[in-house]
Amino acid sequence: MGIRCDGNLTQTPDGYPACDGSWVQEPDQLSQLYELLNAAFSTPDTAQIAAAFMTALTVPLIAYLAAWAYGKTIGFAEKDNELT
Repeated sequence: MGIRCDGNLTQTPDGYPACDGSWVQEPDQLSQLYELLNAAFSTPDTAQIAAAFMTALTVPLIAYLAAWAYGKTIGFAEKDNELT
């Protein structure tokens, strides 16, 4: 049983929508879709989780330290200019 594009239930031998512009044309495309969805929603391995965790911690830390050093340099230069 399948659903045509006009919404009517019809008997089809393949069992999925029988539309001209159907999103699944061949049975192997359905298996490729399942593989894609399994890959997209699978749990990442430990190395990927560790890399994401380290990136999430180090990028803001490096940005903060760079901004702090830049601010200290500007503050030092302004203090030097106030004395003259």
